[in-house]
Amino acid sequence: MRALCILTILAAVTGCSPYVNVPGQPGSVATKSANDMGVRDAVADAMRMQLRLAPPARDWAITLPKGSSDETYQWVLERIGRGARYTGQTDVDVYDVVSIQIRGLNGQVDLVLPLNQTGDIARVRSIYLERKLNGWDATYGKTWQISVPEAMELANPSAAPRYADYVPVDRR
Repeated sequence: MRALCILTILAAVTGCSPYVNVPGQPGSVATKSANDMGVRDAVADAMRMQLRLAPPARDWAITLPKGSSDETYQWVLERIGRGARYTGQTDVDVYDVVSIQIRGLNGQVDLVLPLNQTGDIARVRSIYLERKLNGWDATYGKTWQISVPEAMELANPSAAPRYADYVPVDRR
């Protein structure tokens, strides 16, 4: 009985997402849905931190991983605020969420920053999160000063092959 109570509490605290890889990894038993509530929370909190650290100088948009539903976009955008939107336009700064990993009470969201914030060179920023009772808390971020494929090889090696020829695009 005690073990069941502990498992129930752990599931509630972690948003029922104790082990997540987005995009999914071959052979992994981890959840790979970008539409999971724990994933939505992690992305929203990571983006709020990113916008606090470096507010965009002009209109901006976000792309979420392939498979994200319209409901997920709407939910995430409402929690980010600050004029958040998703669009296929090229005249706005685009934050491209490329990878999400959750391991129990720890998470990582990797996003490619808008090119005008990085000297027209695509750069990955990893936002690290900790799960608290009231949701995710972004603790720090790291901008990789190497190419997207190299950064993904370090930040998320099993997903890295997907980014070998990365070009910032609207993947929606």
